[in-house]
Amino acid sequence: MPRRSPALPPESLAGLDACTLLHARDLEIIPGVDAADPDHGFGGWDCDWASTTSDLGLDLRFDRGPEPDAAGGTATRLNGRPAFVKPEDEGDETCLVLIVHRTYADPHGRTAAETVRLLVHGSRPVPRLCAMATDLARAVSTRLPRT
Repeated sequence: MPRRSPALPPESLAGLDACTLLHARDLEIIPGVDAADPDHGFGGWDCDWASTTSDLGLDLRFDRGPEPDAAGGTATRLNGRPAFVKPEDEGDETCLVLIVHRTYADPHGRTAAETVRLLVHGSRPVPRLCAMATDLARAVSTRLPRT
């Protein structure tokens, strides 16, 4: 496959491994998660963890596209970055947190964003899922490169 032209800037998420953004201590918030056994996704841009004792799980992935907003959720800031907490955005018993890493102009001159998508899902009350997702997203936000 030919190299992307022009190359993405060094501060892009494309050069990171999603599985390195959460440490074992961070993952303790999800009971039964085996921090040493993540499911690595394509290019290192996706990482999933599952509980061995319940149906709880965590999906972390990088995305590029339209700049997110607070529709269906609430806006906040994590480590100085815009973030959005979206209860049940991905279905029942889910909570999604979007962290804006950086914005850029897409090929059509519109503002687009690189985001970290962190989804916690499972049989827990949605406010609890969102508390877990927000705590995990806060940890991720401290490990993102400065833009």
